[in-house]
Amino acid sequence: MTDTNPSSIAAKAQEKALIGRLQQITAFSKLSTRHMQLMRKVAKPLPLQPDQRLFAEGDEALGLFVLMKGVLSVRREGVEVGIVEPIAAVGERWVLTGDPHDEEVISTDKGLALFIPQVLFAAFFDKEQELFNRMCRGVIEKFSDDLSRANIDQSQFANRRAALNKMMEEAHHDLNDARMIDSMRG
Repeated sequence: MTDTNPSSIAAKAQEKALIGRLQQITAFSKLSTRHMQLMRKVAKPLPLQPDQRLFAEGDEALGLFVLMKGVLSVRREGVEVGIVEPIAAVGERWVLTGDPHDEEVISTDKGLALFIPQVLFAAFFDKEQELFNRMCRGVIEKFSDDLSRANIDQSQFANRRAALNKMMEEAHHDLNDARMIDSMRG
C-alpha cells in the first residue's frame, strides 16, 4: 500500500529537494543517500541575524553550518578574507580534524543555516568509517577547488601587476624625456 496522503507526499518531496540541495555542497557530494538522509535528519535550523558570530578564531569546533539563505563573512585577524553564499558549508574542516577554528565567521544579514553539532559527527564517525572517509574526500575536493581558484587568481594578479609595472616604466621614460626636453629649452 502506498501513502497517498497529500501532506506526506509533500513532506517527502521537500525532504528530497533538501537532500538535493545538500548534495550541491562539495563536502557532502561523496555521501551516500543513506548518509544524506542522516545529515538531513540531524540538521537543526538556525535563524541568522546581522552580525551574528557563528564562531571566532580559536574557538573549539562546535559543528558544521550549512548556509541556506543569507551571506557570511569569513575573517582572519579581523580582515575579511572571503564571503560565503548559499548553498555552502562552513566548519567542515574543523568537524573532521577537531582543531580550533583559525578564522571567524559572521552573518552579514538575516539568513538561515542548518547546524549539525560536532558531537553528532564524532558519534557518526566512530560508528561509520565510511561516512568519515566519504566526507574527507568531499572536503579534500573542496579544498582542491579552492586552491585551483586561488592559483588562477594569483596568476591573474601577477599578470595585472606586470602590466602596471610596464605602464609605470613607460611613464618613467616619458617623464625623463619631458625633463630632458625641458632642460634643453632652458
